[in-house]
Amino acid sequence: RSFAGRYAEVIPLLEAALETTPDAIAYRAAHAISCSVTGREDDALAFLLDVLRSGFDSVPTDWTWITTVIGYAVVAIELEHREAAAALRPIIEPYADQVAFTGGTSQGYIGAYVGKLASLLGEHDVADTSLRRALEVHRSFGWTYHEATTLVALATSQRRRTGTLDARGEALLAAATSIAEERGLGI
Repeated sequence: RSFAGRYAEVIPLLEAALETTPDAIAYRAAHAISCSVTGREDDALAFLLDVLRSGFDSVPTDWTWITTVIGYAVVAIELEHREAAAALRPIIEPYADQVAFTGGTSQGYIGAYVGKLASLLGEHDVADTSLRRALEVHRSFGWTYHEATTLVALATSQRRRTGTLDARGEALLAAATSIAEERGLGI
């Protein structure tokens, strides 16, 4: 449902799960991500601020660690929270050439999140290099959802850098829109 942009449908399911397992970080992260894109920014921000207060070293270093950290990055990116972005980028950057995968979910090429965080921080050359590499990887694996979100991130990076979109930026968004429409994705 999240790939289709149907986050509002997921929130009640996640809230029910959190009633019985309130400390389940995966559910908390998914809930925060869903809240960040459905107008419940305060709920998402509370999740992010909680880890900023305790520090990212409080995130359990188990088999879901990178997925959890990527979840925090997604919330930071959605909320455009630069303090969190600045804290997260050096944590995930050493893993930039890897794929976030738990066996049940994949967040794609980690370098995409490095690029998105760098863009938010105004580090446009780093952002564009990371995002172009992410686009190559996502295309090579046929990961169309991640391809589309990376195309949007490249256009967003251009808009942050220049304040506008040129023909190339518009083409990036058009390609992302085409993928989204073809696949029923909400990007």
